[in-house]
Amino acid sequence: MGEFPSSGWDDLQRGAGMYATCRGCNSFGGRAYVPAYSDFVASALAGLVSWGQSVEDGPPPPRVRLSADRVRPGAVIRQVLFMLLVASGSSGLGDRFPVLRSFVLDQRVGTLPSNLRVYLSFVVTSRIRINSTQIRLNLVTGSNVAMVEVAGPPFAWLLEIGDDSSSESQDVSDWTKFPPDYQGRVDVETVLGSVVNPFVGDYRHVWQIEADAS
Repeated sequence: MGEFPSSGWDDLQRGAGMYATCRGCNSFGGRAYVPAYSDFVASALAGLVSWGQSVEDGPPPPRVRLSADRVRPGAVIRQVLFMLLVASGSSGLGDRFPVLRSFVLDQRVGTLPSNLRVYLSFVVTSRIRINSTQIRLNLVTGSNVAMVEVAGPPFAWLLEIGDDSSSESQDVSDWTKFPPDYQGRVDVETVLGSVVNPFVGDYRHVWQIEADAS
């Protein structure tokens, strides 16, 4: 994994991004995981649109449930880990936790260490938010959690490193137990939010932020 540029960005018409991985790894992920991830995105978008057309006007519920067939959760979670490693902004995350690279590159099957958790949320937004490693400090207990985030419709993915989680989103860390070619049904019940501010892990809608501020 490469480094974020010290300043400035190059405009690319094909979307937001950075040069953060070698050609070989990027091509490998594109072949092994991106098709399954794209299919999962399409299923989620279709499900959210169908649900949205069936509900009455009013504020959205805080949580929503989605069931999808023919999903490859093992490939999806490895693409997510790939994106989070890149989003961390340096090679440091992979150096400190080589198990993350092993799941992605070696297609290892198993469970993440208990201090590493991946959370999935639904976000209805036109924005994306990518946060490199940030620290959340609990002033009561003195503990802290490191977080890396990739958020953009219809998903927000959050990696937490530490033991003091307060996330209300669904923990999908155990999807690593599936090999990339496994296909089956997944049931997701998680936070339905938005991307409004720059704060990692905050999926409140505008009206919720305004209500909290008042």
